[in-house]
Amino acid sequence: MPVSSKLVSKPSLAAVIAPQRVAPGDAPAAHETLGPPGSAFHAVGPVEKIARGRRSQVPRRAVLVGGGLKDDNAAIYGALVALAKRGLPDGARPKLAVLPSSKSSLAAGRAVYFDDDDDGRPSLEKLFRQWGFDPVFVPLAIDDRSAAADPAYVALLDSCQGVWMTGGDQAKHARCLLNEDGSQTPLLAAVKKLQGRGGFVASGTSAGAAVQPPLIYGGGTSYEYLAANRLHRSATPLADLDGAGGLPGAIGPGIATLPEGVDAIVDTHLDRARLGRMVLALRETSARFAIGLSEDTGLFLEGTTGTVKGASGVVVLDRSDATFADDPKGLKVDGVRLHYLSDGDRFDFDNGRVLSARPRVLNLRAADDVDSTNIFRRHGGELERLLGALIRSDADQVRGRTAERDPGFELTFSKGSGYAGYGPSEDEGLTATRLRLDIAPL
Repeated sequence: MPVSSKLVSKPSLAAVIAPQRVAPGDAPAAHETLGPPGSAFHAVGPVEKIARGRRSQVPRRAVLVGGGLKDDNAAIYGALVALAKRGLPDGARPKLAVLPSSKSSLAAGRAVYFDDDDDGRPSLEKLFRQWGFDPVFVPLAIDDRSAAADPAYVALLDSCQGVWMTGGDQAKHARCLLNEDGSQTPLLAAVKKLQGRGGFVASGTSAGAAVQPPLIYGGGTSYEYLAANRLHRSATPLADLDGAGGLPGAIGPGIATLPEGVDAIVDTHLDRARLGRMVLALRETSARFAIGLSEDTGLFLEGTTGTVKGASGVVVLDRSDATFADDPKGLKVDGVRLHYLSDGDRFDFDNGRVLSARPRVLNLRAADDVDSTNIFRRHGGELERLLGALIRSDADQVRGRTAERDPGFELTFSKGSGYAGYGPSEDEGLTATRLRLDIAPL
């Protein structure tokens, strides 16, 4: 029997994420402005009102980076430095705590921080100094978690303006920053205290972003997720999410550093065809949103508004209108809302809408046959190709099928109610809101 996403009961593991009942509001005008008169941004799509409690006075900041961050990405590093310098005297270098807790060992974490690699890429210490930070190393890793309860390192974070969590394995980050029962360590409490006074938490490559929701997941491919149609669950922090319980992936506690009101899970390396993982994890965690970050791209969250910076795109999935159905072949879902954002775009997690300064796509070309026969091809760019063709053409929908069979899966992307596409130039980023995603086994 089909199950509406609005009515699914949360499993006990997900109790830390409060369910949101979303009531549709009135649609704004096509180019409703936000902020003061003359603002370049316009709201795209209907507004939804969400009843929320009183929020803290200082909006929590978090930065999510999708992996593969290049050393010369001025859009991201420059924005990080600017954030960290807020409130500091002119000329002061902001202090950045670097946590290598995603690495396989403390020795590996020290090597990444202190040593240039064999290809001449600078150490993290050198890189952050080059960008204007005063970095400090926190010796935290899966084989030595003592810093998580050390008063000296807790005090050190009190003097920092930001935290950088390295790439690697998000489960190891969580296992180092959480106690065995899932409660926070003194070091994680210090991280959140830093956020409370206006600092930020940032990720390095992917793991530092993926660990930040209250619930995290990982391991396995999109096809494996759709075929298995469920994930292993653990109420306590796991050291490895891959293949736990004989399933392709697992869900466990995260560190819960996303801003209040951002009810989301996070996936990274979207270039590795992880859209299918995001959809199943959205159902399994009962979060409202799933954020998918492409490589060398970041989402800067301040309160419930996220701004995209970097070379590629960010996908935001919204399950508010989705219906998940039982099917013995694998995952079946109708009506997942999909937004695609590029550099400079904003997303309001309070109201579930896109804010974009790009001009609307008006001159639609004739649709080509662009359907994909290998939608989850790793580094194939199939998702971006399909969405680009849909946004810039008069087609109502495009389809992608998995290369795998028995079962195979078909993903249908269509222009849903309230759809709008922005970014008419082939050379500039695309923006789309309220696309509809349906997935069915074949």
